[in-house]
Amino acid sequence: MRAVYRKELRQYFHSVIGYLFLAIFLFISGYFFVLQNLMNRSGDISTYFQNVISYMMFLMPLLTMRSFAEEKKQRTDQLLLTMPLRPAKVVLGKFFAGFTVLAIGMAVTVAFPVILAIYGSLEIWVTLGNYLAMMLLLGCFLSIGLLVSALTENQIVAAVGTYVILFALWFSSGFSSSIQNQQLLSVLSRISLMEKFYEMSLGVFNPASILLYIILTGLFLFFAVMVLDSRLKELWGYCLLVVLAAFSVSTMVTEAVNRFGWKADMTTAGLFEITDTTREIVADLDEEVEIIYLNSETSADDYVVQVLDRYQVLSRLITVEYVNITENPSFVAEYTAQGITLSEDGIVVRTADSDVVLEWSDLYEYTGSSSTGYTVTGFQAEKQITSAIVQVTSDEEKEAVLIQGHSENYSSTLKSLIETDGYTVSELVLGMEDIPDSVGTVIIAGPTKDYSEAEIDKLDAFMGRGGTLLVFRGAGDGDLPILDAFLEEWGVTLNSTAVMDSSQQIDSPLNLVPSFASHLINVFFSENQTYLSMPSCRSITINSSAGKSTIAVLNSSTTSYERAIEDGIDDTTQLDTDTAGPFVLAVTSENTVTVDDEEKTAHLFVCGSSSFYTDELLSTTSVGNSNFILEVLSWCNDDSAVVNVPTKSLTTEQISITYSSVMTLAVIFLGVIPGVLLLGGLVIFFRRRHL
Repeated sequence: MRAVYRKELRQYFHSVIGYLFLAIFLFISGYFFVLQNLMNRSGDISTYFQNVISYMMFLMPLLTMRSFAEEKKQRTDQLLLTMPLRPAKVVLGKFFAGFTVLAIGMAVTVAFPVILAIYGSLEIWVTLGNYLAMMLLLGCFLSIGLLVSALTENQIVAAVGTYVILFALWFSSGFSSSIQNQQLLSVLSRISLMEKFYEMSLGVFNPASILLYIILTGLFLFFAVMVLDSRLKELWGYCLLVVLAAFSVSTMVTEAVNRFGWKADMTTAGLFEITDTTREIVADLDEEVEIIYLNSETSADDYVVQVLDRYQVLSRLITVEYVNITENPSFVAEYTAQGITLSEDGIVVRTADSDVVLEWSDLYEYTGSSSTGYTVTGFQAEKQITSAIVQVTSDEEKEAVLIQGHSENYSSTLKSLIETDGYTVSELVLGMEDIPDSVGTVIIAGPTKDYSEAEIDKLDAFMGRGGTLLVFRGAGDGDLPILDAFLEEWGVTLNSTAVMDSSQQIDSPLNLVPSFASHLINVFFSENQTYLSMPSCRSITINSSAGKSTIAVLNSSTTSYERAIEDGIDDTTQLDTDTAGPFVLAVTSENTVTVDDEEKTAHLFVCGSSSFYTDELLSTTSVGNSNFILEVLSWCNDDSAVVNVPTKSLTTEQISITYSSVMTLAVIFLGVIPGVLLLGGLVIFFRRRHL
């Protein structure tokens, strides 16, 4: 085998083929790296691999078409086979020679992730996974090319035949739209090289995919040996047995991987990892839950499929199905009758008695506007699906209302956040409506106009039946004496002062980073290192003589200071007249009430910042504001099933590289390296012509 390997390797570089292949491969690689990474200053290496591998289908026949076809044409194959070598060693020698050429090209591209690491950051495990997947896939391509070349003595036929087989295997799952047989669809999905590669390029290490590549490579090399040994027709039954055995092993491993969750998430952000919160909620399930993806599995969103695979592993009570709604009108009609419109790539989470429908857009987080366009920044599929599971399995409805009618500082993200925790959220104008008995939580979000005595009476009655009230009242909300007097009855005095801090702040002394007091709400934050952001915050004084159990939740630091709002807070420089901290920034207050001879506890939470729940802060994964609000709701309502699942960031870190450096690297990767290889190939070509 060594003799064949050395002969073939010399042949690649004693002819123009090896140089031409490497020149084209490195030009394509350099083109996509420069265009997508350097020009866009993107640190995402996965897109580079996904684009390059598509072009390798067209390039691989160049490397393999001469392997056996040229030998047959020149009749040197007989000389080769009469040597004291078994056909298997001949095939393996040629295979490893071609693989060495591939490895040389891939070794040069290692410069790409090195450059990204120098100018920014690199997801090392994702990069290594992409290189592993690409080398395994190219090895499979190579074995196919060798087999086709062994079947013919015409190089053009060998190249075209190789391309046809590669195309069929690469896009086998792409023909699903024209196939109705589910068993055939399943088989096509299992042998689709495209699906397996894209899965690993996302950062998912799947042992079943690696095994499939190895099995396919081994099978095609085995068939090539049979062709050379002129025994393919004689041993067709044996070959069929080998194929069935190989795919049986692959199928069993695939089922085991899916059943036991052996896929490893290699992404830094843990995009597909299931959190402990979801595991705890699923572990408490006592009824079956169906998660239905509204499209065929082969056309489904790759990111969402990875998450759904992991849900199915969590519990036998969870089943995941894929329903193509264009081919199942009866399924769509079931929801249309309820006034619910289903859309492609949405998700239905349901039990026997309840269901929740999620749009595809609900599974992602966006920034931007309709005028400037939207950019996907986060992946929140787990958060939304787990929330839906909590909703459909909950024994009782949880209702919350956002009070309107006082020029509130409203946030749509706040409403969405509360809904993800299993609440039905509506808006209520307290001056015109009573608080329904079914409502357990009332939220007052940044009012700038005061309440009437009649509205306060309604709040009193609500608290008297054991309700939960959340109040956000910031430094810029103005004076609201009637509402403030109501809060004072609960031992909470909102001072007319703004708190500032020159050390514990974000961007401005008015944007505080509070410390966590000793409170059950803060247990989550003691176990998960994170911080909060509290812009334009009032200080709060606790009045223990009010007869309520009032406790501090958030405090400012010892370096903080406060100033009367009327004295102006445009200049945040600390003055001699400012009062030194620390100060209380958020509190809870409890009171035991008797309702129909049953003791209940009324809960009040007051936060000195009405900018605590802005769309930006609740959507930012680097601060814990959204988690804090969920913990407040959980504590106030004695609810242990809080859906505290963070949104996974999809933003790619930008690399810091100058335009001149980009141009220099572009010249090297697109001009110098391919040019030197082409020049070497031309020298070899003309030298051989003159021999």
